[in-house]
Amino acid sequence: MLFPADSKTPEPNFASPVLFLVTVLGRRTKQNLPFASGIRSSGKGRASSPIRSATLRIAALSANRTASAIRSAPQRKEMSMNSRKAVRLSVAVLLAIGGVPLAEAQLTRSWVASSGLDTNDCTRPTPCRTFGRAISVSNSGAEVVVMDSAGYGPFTINKPISIISPPAFHAAIAPTSGTAITISSGISGAVVIRGLYLNGQGATNGILQQGNNALIMENVVISGFTTGLNFDVGTTPRFIVTDSTIRNSSDGILWKGASPGRGVLERTRLENNTVRAFYINSGGTFSIRDSIVTEGSHGVFLDTLDPASVDLINSAVFNNDGIGIYASASGAGAVDVNLDHCLMSRNGSAIVAQSPIGASVIRVAQSLIANNNNGVSWGGAMASVISRGDNTLENNNSGNTFTSTYPAK
Repeated sequence: MLFPADSKTPEPNFASPVLFLVTVLGRRTKQNLPFASGIRSSGKGRASSPIRSATLRIAALSANRTASAIRSAPQRKEMSMNSRKAVRLSVAVLLAIGGVPLAEAQLTRSWVASSGLDTNDCTRPTPCRTFGRAISVSNSGAEVVVMDSAGYGPFTINKPISIISPPAFHAAIAPTSGTAITISSGISGAVVIRGLYLNGQGATNGILQQGNNALIMENVVISGFTTGLNFDVGTTPRFIVTDSTIRNSSDGILWKGASPGRGVLERTRLENNTVRAFYINSGGTFSIRDSIVTEGSHGVFLDTLDPASVDLINSAVFNNDGIGIYASASGAGAVDVNLDHCLMSRNGSAIVAQSPIGASVIRVAQSLIANNNNGVSWGGAMASVISRGDNTLENNNSGNTFTSTYPAK
């Protein structure tokens, strides 16, 4: 028994946790002292206000009445409706005073706005100012939604979540150093980023993926970073990028995670990236569809020790000063590239295959390779650029023949 039994105060029924709380607090008071005095004595110096004092008095009165009802009728199995309301009010006051923030419940949808404050609860009526704050009060799998055009500052994603800016708004992240968006390791679900503008002002990374979770990127512009989209980590990440633009960076996309990983680009532009548009430096499987690689140095550039394959379908690689498609097997893992319904034009070299160690094979079907300084070239015993026999390879200054032809299946 929690309290000594006596003839005046029988042992109460503790089936309800709330009933237990009110009974204990009622017992702790002496000579029917106001319940609020006990609260004030444990308030740890919190500032008082007229509203707070009134709330405490209401809570005290309700709790004392409830406790009296319990002592006078211990055999009743159910509390009256008024007593239940009083208990709920008392518990709410206790939680608020005791340091449990009632407004901090995890949200399924949170909101950010230029007029928001990070002291807010991130609901739509009272949005937060930054993505970082909104993420911290959101559930895994929740959405963080932009309410207006503004700069929102760099942030880190540490849970599966969707960051969404509707098409009507220009939600920008413009760091002068470091990384605009960091996706931490240890995330078990997908991260979705939709509709943001990442504008590097001397910063290193647009998006840095540190984990092995999936990144889904839609309608995002990344511009002006050392690396636009960076998978330079020792994991096996995955990505799907659609309707996006990565431009004005050194490397547009850097893939340097441990193999095998995989990625998809659809309806995406890689433009004016000064070193490589898409640099694949470790193993994986990749699909590039309905996309454009242009106005840079090198385009799709594979140089890896591990097995890697790329399917380039219904896409255009043109106006690049260096090599449009480069495939080199620097280790024992084979490198395999398939081009289908593609345009390769006005590049320094359209297609180059190299095999320093492993096999490097580029297959071309129903594509146009024309008006390049060099059309097709290969080097090494296991390097080849082979045609299905239905391509146009002409009007290049050199490299107007394939290694061989393979039959259509």
